[in-house]
Amino acid sequence: MDLQYLTDSAADCKILEELLGLALKTSAAAKETSGPLQILDLACGPCREMESISTALRKSAVRNGRPVRFVGADIRAAEIDEARQRAKVLVSPDFSAEFLLEDCSKIQQHHELGSSFDMVFLRHQNYWNDPVVWRGIFSRGLERLHDDGVLVITSYFDREHALAI
Repeated sequence: MDLQYLTDSAADCKILEELLGLALKTSAAAKETSGPLQILDLACGPCREMESISTALRKSAVRNGRPVRFVGADIRAAEIDEARQRAKVLVSPDFSAEFLLEDCSKIQQHHELGSSFDMVFLRHQNYWNDPVVWRGIFSRGLERLHDDGVLVITSYFDREHALAI
């Protein structure tokens, strides 16, 4: 996909929703007809992207009535608490959200998560702060992804984007 420059503005969230919709169409989610659509959000912080992901799923035919299992993880307790609060308005019988207080470079310890996520999402990583840790987080995310799943990485800066690639 083309490089897009986004912030947290309403217009940028709309662009993110559109891009996520396109990404979902190319993922394993588009091929599955049963079981929950699973999304893993690593280093999610307060998970501001959850609304955009939820909206993209509601608009997408990919979902096909399937329930959504959303899992977020971050090492910072305050951000996980905020993400849990944010999720309360989105949770429904067909949209579950769980959040783990966890170092995402060690997410492999959570065997109960499974390894069949349709999308792994990493938002605004700080790759330059610790490349070794972020390579580990990227690797752990890829290990959790369907063969036809999609890895979504957003970046604040060109340098951050180049490092992530």
